Amino acid sequence: MPESIMAQRFSAEFQHILEKYQKQKENSYKILELVGTDYTFQNFGTKNLYETLINCGTRLAFSKAINDNNNIYHLTGANFCRNRICPMCQFRRSEKMFAQMIQLVRHLEQDYRFIHLVLTIPNVETGSELIEAIEKLYKGFNKFWHYADIKKAFKGCLRCLEISYNYQNYSFHPHLHCLIAVKPSYFNDTRIYLNYDKVRQLWGKAMQSKQPLQIYLRSCKVGDYVGVAEVCKYCVKPLDLTQGENDIANLTVILTLWHTLKGKRFVQKYGVVKEAFNNLFSENDDEYIEQIEVEEKTVMHVYWDTKTMNYMKE
Repeated sequence: MPESIMAQRFSAEFQHILEKYQKQKENSYKILELVGTDYTFQNFGTKNLYETLINCGTRLAFSKAINDNNNIYHLTGANFCRNRICPMCQFRRSEKMFAQMIQLVRHLEQDYRFIHLVLTIPNVETGSELIEAIEKLYKGFNKFWHYADIKKAFKGCLRCLEISYNYQNYSFHPHLHCLIAVKPSYFNDTRIYLNYDKVRQLWGKAMQSKQPLQIYLRSCKVGDYVGVAEVCKYCVKPLDLTQGENDIANLTVILTLWHTLKGKRFVQKYGVVKEAFNNLFSENDDEYIEQIEVEEKTVMHVYWDTKTMNYMKE
């Protein structure tokens, strides 16, 4: 019987990477505990959700980067389900998006600087209100992006939707994380520079809000990718089921997000960010790895063992 990978003497780099997938696979079982009834399946509109989640990420293939002196392992194949409420798939998408955006920022930073902008609207309580709020967010951003002052100042954007849940007042908080590309001269050019108050005023105007809306605006230092990480990780972060008071609260959140987010586009690119992304990556490069591909460079295959609840070496 194969020994658990966690107990074997693998490199610290590999164990660290594998533990991340281990955690997300364990998190998927927490969701399975909530959706494991026929009634719940009817609410989700499918009879295959349980099987889909339990079979996701059961096989992973890793390889070392070519000429990588640090022996860093990379995921090269997996059987992912691509479900919006799947912790494994959300984690993987966040990791992949972050890696792509690091490459994109490095490609653009000779000619552009970056700003992390967060645009918010008031919280909502019900699923129908959340659907309406997301539609308003997207329409409002479209107006915001086409204002003359914005077009002069902002040359590109990665726009990501995030929805968090407040367990204290039982409300959803939809908002947009934006990585904005600007010319290096932007910060010293008073003709185009937009301070916090101006951006906030334009956002309120775009949303036709009678009350001031909160925003977050911070420039990203050259070579500091914290802002990139913030934009990428939050829009696709796995559900945190540790905050809920009980299973009913968590199930309500899952059901609402399932019906609300199905078919929604989380990420949108504009301007020089869109152009650079299209040049650097193929059309399907931002999709999940869907199948195990056996390649010569692959050095490690693992599978999920339901008896030990661990990844094991094949």
